[in-house]
Amino acid sequence: MKKKIYSDIIFDLIHRYNIESDDDFESTKKSFGNINLESYDVTSEFQSKKLNKEIGKYRLLSVPSPLEISHSEMTRIKNVLKDILCELLGNISSKDRILVVGLGNRHISADSLGTKVIKNINITFGGHFPKVMAICPSVLGLTGIETFDIVKGVIDNVKPTHIIFVDSLCASDVSRLGKSIQLTNTGI
Repeated sequence: MKKKIYSDIIFDLIHRYNIESDDDFESTKKSFGNINLESYDVTSEFQSKKLNKEIGKYRLLSVPSPLEISHSEMTRIKNVLKDILCELLGNISSKDRILVVGLGNRHISADSLGTKVIKNINITFGGHFPKVMAICPSVLGLTGIETFDIVKGVIDNVKPTHIIFVDSLCASDVSRLGKSIQLTNTGI
C-alpha cells in the first residue's frame, strides 16, 4: 500500500503516482540557468481524478534558495513569472479589472505569503493601465467569516475580469520550501 502524500504541488503528485509513464502525459521542462520551469496541463477527467486537481494549466518554477539568489537571477525569475502570468491570463487591456487576493494568516509565517504579497501590489485606477485592486481577507479564525464569503462579496461588487489568488502551498518535500512557485489557471 502506497503511503498517502499531502501536497498542493501537482508535480509532487505526478512524480508520486508515476504519471510520466502514462501515454497521455504531456509536460515540458525548461531551464534558465539555476531556474527551472516545469509545465503540465491536466487535460482529461482521468488525470483530474487521479491527481485530485482541476483541469487546467500548471506551471512550477523552481528557484535557488532565497539566501543564494543573485540580483540577475531575481530579475530572471521576475521575467519568467511575468511570462507565465501572461500565458495564463491572456491578453490584458486597459479596460480590464484585475483583483489580487492575498490568502493566509498574517500571524503565521508559513501561511502569510498572500498577505505579504498584497503589501507590494501596485494598485492602479485605470487610464492607460488595467485597474488593479487588492484584498487580503484573512482567515476564518481571525474574522469569523469564511474567506470564500468575503472574496465572493468583493467579486460580486467590483466585477473583476481577472482574479489572481496568492497563497502558501503545502509541499511533500522539504526541499521545495521557499524555492517553488506554482502557478495555474484553475484552483489551488
